[in-house]
Amino acid sequence: MKKIIAQLEAKKLYFDALAKKARARLSRMPDEGRLRIRRTRGYTQFFHVTRKGEHNGHYLSQKNGADLKLARRLAQKEYTEELIRIAEQYSRAISSFLDQLPETEVKNIKVGQPVFRTLVSPPSENEMTDAEFIAAWRAVTYKGKEISEECARFTTSRGETVRSKSEKIIADLLEVRGISYRYEFPLELKVGRVRTATFYPDFTILGPDRREIILEHFGLMEDPEYCRNALKKISAYIANGFFPGDRFLFTFETSEMPFDSRFLEKMLDKIFEAN
Repeated sequence: MKKIIAQLEAKKLYFDALAKKARARLSRMPDEGRLRIRRTRGYTQFFHVTRKGEHNGHYLSQKNGADLKLARRLAQKEYTEELIRIAEQYSRAISSFLDQLPETEVKNIKVGQPVFRTLVSPPSENEMTDAEFIAAWRAVTYKGKEISEECARFTTSRGETVRSKSEKIIADLLEVRGISYRYEFPLELKVGRVRTATFYPDFTILGPDRREIILEHFGLMEDPEYCRNALKKISAYIANGFFPGDRFLFTFETSEMPFDSRFLEKMLDKIFEAN
């Protein structure tokens, strides 16, 4: 419990610092109104709203450098305001949780009375069964990445929407094998000495030893930009302790090398049948 408390206190300090820096940035931003974004007939349009109660606003052309620069300033200001609100909300929630924790840990109940301890049966360190742990893990709610209307959509056997046919094959394979997984579950990773970023691995699967394992499918490896981003992602995973073949699995395909699920099955066999 002490380790969990220390982690939460560190998170609170992080959110406090994040909000402080954001407030400082916001104080230097001029009050220029707000940005309204409208999508019509497949096109995105920007409008500059300057008066309170006004809805339409002045049209900003994305081909005009000054207009586009203004749109970015307005968007950044709105983002910064929301960042402050969310960071402060996280900080308050952590403080509230820590304030309500009992002073005595479960393992320390009546610890100062040896005779009393001989008469009772304290819970074991691993009280939750595997089935209970899996059920609790699967019940966690979260918000993944949004799938845009323009993106292809495929439905898995358990009714989830994924982005590609290969991801559907992977999801269905995991389901058939009874492997618990989450699709695009948010994961905070360190990217540098102090900065963190949110990643959305294609799949986070629950290993036989209750460890979370990342499973990524890289589907456009012949595209140079996609390949560069994939390598950056792999580097970030390794830097955060997700090592290939252990807590990090990946599959890939190109136009000339289609996805072959047999390779994934071999990797899953090694991890799940070795335990």
